Amino acid sequence: MDSKKRFDEVFGELEYDILWTRKDTMTFLGEEYPVTLYVGCYPKEGKDILPEQREAYLEFKKHSQQLIPEFEREAFQYYQSVCEEYRDRLGEGADEYAPEIQTVEQLKGLVKPNTISIEYTPGERTVNICFSTTWDPEFDIGIQCVDEEIVIVGTHADIL
Repeated sequence: MDSKKRFDEVFGELEYDILWTRKDTMTFLGEEYPVTLYVGCYPKEGKDILPEQREAYLEFKKHSQQLIPEFEREAFQYYQSVCEEYRDRLGEGADEYAPEIQTVEQLKGLVKPNTISIEYTPGERTVNICFSTTWDPEFDIGIQCVDEEIVIVGTHADIL
């Protein structure tokens, strides 16, 4: 499929190839990371970007000062819950890829945001954030927010 572009009043310039996408940034653990912004919709079926999706993005940006520290704490708690299992799997590489940590700040370098996905969920403002990790590059971490509340913390597969 040929990609096409459009300008959206909230998202700015988007390019379509299965989903609307563009480059964005996200601050996590005090560092700014490049991420890909995905906006789900179905133009072939006549379904365009929903008002709720625009609201979801605007509210996410508006509340990011409160949400980002929550994401950091949730990612830390999730890591703590799976760390020993991965350390066992990784053997000699455990200290490098899944070190024992005691603070949220020690996640830096272990977890990095890579995508923000604004889901097509009529009636709800759903934002999925996916993070790459050193200990599980296949499934990583995913956090889903619905109406600015964290509802799922798990792997990418858990939120997609």
